[in-house]
Amino acid sequence: MPANLKAKLEDNIKKIHFISFLDGLWLPLPIYLLYLLDNNITLTQMGVLFGAGTLMSFLLEIPSSIWADKYSRKTVLFFMGIFSFFSQLVFFFSHSFLFFLLGTCLNGIAIALNSGTFNALFYDTLLSLGREKEYEKIQSLVMRNFYAGRLLASLLGAYIYFQSPRLVFLLAALINLAYLAVLSSVTEPSREKSISTPWRQVREGLNFLRDTRMAWKLIIIFSLMSATSDIIFTYYQPALRLVGVSILSIGAVYFLVNILGWIGANWYMQIRSKVNWKMMMILFLLVDIIASLLLGSQFLLLILLAIVLLSLSFSLHTTYISNIIHTSVPSSHRATSLSIQSQLYLIFYAVLINFVSFSVDQSSLFWGLFVNALIVLIALLVFWKISSSADLEKQ
Repeated sequence: MPANLKAKLEDNIKKIHFISFLDGLWLPLPIYLLYLLDNNITLTQMGVLFGAGTLMSFLLEIPSSIWADKYSRKTVLFFMGIFSFFSQLVFFFSHSFLFFLLGTCLNGIAIALNSGTFNALFYDTLLSLGREKEYEKIQSLVMRNFYAGRLLASLLGAYIYFQSPRLVFLLAALINLAYLAVLSSVTEPSREKSISTPWRQVREGLNFLRDTRMAWKLIIIFSLMSATSDIIFTYYQPALRLVGVSILSIGAVYFLVNILGWIGANWYMQIRSKVNWKMMMILFLLVDIIASLLLGSQFLLLILLAIVLLSLSFSLHTTYISNIIHTSVPSSHRATSLSIQSQLYLIFYAVLINFVSFSVDQSSLFWGLFVNALIVLIALLVFWKISSSADLEKQ
């Protein structure tokens, strides 16, 4: 490899760290649901919004990943930044459900363009440098930078919202411009280029499930766990508001959420080297169940305990499952295969968020999250049944 190309690819890693920080620095995050509530959006309507955004991601994720694998991941990521920019502008100007729906759909497109593609570009950068065995170590640092961005957003987002509710979305749009500026200087690594038809490429992307038999079962459980975890995160802001926590205090709680995520990412390699992943998976699922029940209790200390438990576990499992996929598929199908895993998550989330939202509106927050806990319990029982497989012990 020419020395100048190697230097550019090494520089990619630094830029990926910074892009991850900018990705975490989404200023509306600690107040996003409150903003919707303050604009007279009900919890049921929120379910429709999230479902619509998820549907857009579901429809476009695999096609965009196929295009990224065949032609250019950098180009797909550039369009992701553009759609995200306009999504923030729409939210900045929105006053009605239809405008919020448009903004959410634009954001869903941005998520589809990013999902799988960014991670594929990152892994193939390491592969081109012969550093792919360092993926888990470096990815844990990338996740740490992501949570560092969230920490800053937690400190600033609620305060800015308190001063000017719509300003956070304008600033988020400007941060997207910074993302585009950094991305424009990224060097796209070489990779195997697929000559398959789009449908065959999806089928080939699924082949790793046949070759790594236990991966498919793990991916299903991880996808369901991610969906139910995100539902808990969706409802922690309304839960805090129900017990009388102010907007600024919610910002402080979100700081706690993300500092624990940062700690979890920082400890990933130590935990990965010492803990049996069969037991870790069981603990992840138990945390989801406990956090669902505690969050619906409407007792502040129990709500905070739920957030602590969920944040620590959630920051650990993403790196592990993406590493399983990376080591199982060729670079020509990497983004496509990552998107297949993400599609499962989107299906679970789109169905469950509406089901849980309906349960909340018809009864109470506790019963909605109790339903969420029952769903995770089913996942735990399924995992318990498959965990006797010898293949799992090899993971």
